Amino acid sequence: MWLGKTRTHRLLVAGATFAAILIGGGWPSARLAHGFSAAYSGLANGVLGVMTFGQGGRARLSARDETTLRAGDAVAADTLITLTVDGHPRAARLGISLRRDAYLPLLILLATVLAGPLPWRGKLRLGAGALLIELGVTLVAVILLVGSALARPPCGTWPHARCCCRRATGSSSRWGSASPRRCGAAGPAPAL
Repeated sequence: MWLGKTRTHRLLVAGATFAAILIGGGWPSARLAHGFSAAYSGLANGVLGVMTFGQGGRARLSARDETTLRAGDAVAADTLITLTVDGHPRAARLGISLRRDAYLPLLILLATVLAGPLPWRGKLRLGAGALLIELGVTLVAVILLVGSALARPPCGTWPHARCCCRRATGSSSRWGSASPRRCGAAGPAPAL
């Protein structure tokens, strides 16, 4: 039940609850980011482990020990997606920020639910449902990212990836034709 008797008091309590959850949970903590990344990676790997993309493409998420921001990156990466293709030793790696893409939206959603005017039982049910929906949406976003990364791999990533240089080989590629910019920078098509 809500504390207080007046509407103003209830709104103040709701605003303070919302702010306290956001400030407490949203504070930039490396330990919290690593812990969430590790937990989310385990959940995502449970789904990604049974999936293949295209002809043997696989993905695996892993938490990074430290959050890194490389030149040209828009955000600091706290998680690494490793992309592999069955039968080929090379792997492509892509850094993402699960703090930005999954944790902070989840925190805002849960802060809104907990600050709302529902009894605690309703808050728990709504919070559990919101948690499942939000984690499902972010997992679908990761799957779409992996699928698009494996659909057009950079030239030379895997020996069978005839992703570019249609001009050089004179044939259409299995991965689609690449732009001339990518093709010219990569050199000749890999031998098959």
